Amino acid sequence: MSRTVIRGGLVITAAEEMRADVLIEDGRIAALAAPDSPTAECDRLGPSGGAGGAAGGRG
Repeated sequence: MSRTVIRGGLVITAAEEMRADVLIEDGRIAALAAPDSPTAECDRLGPSGGAGGAAGGRG
């Protein structure tokens, strides 16, 4: 299973606009969380697409 977190992304819905961490599992959005929430072992990307977080983007 592939897991990636986009940290501090801008999420836009029909009702609102917010900053959130976006968890993607196997190519699908699995969850939204408050920015900088603790996450399980997964790849981490900043909103611009660059690696972020501890240990070179893996955490």
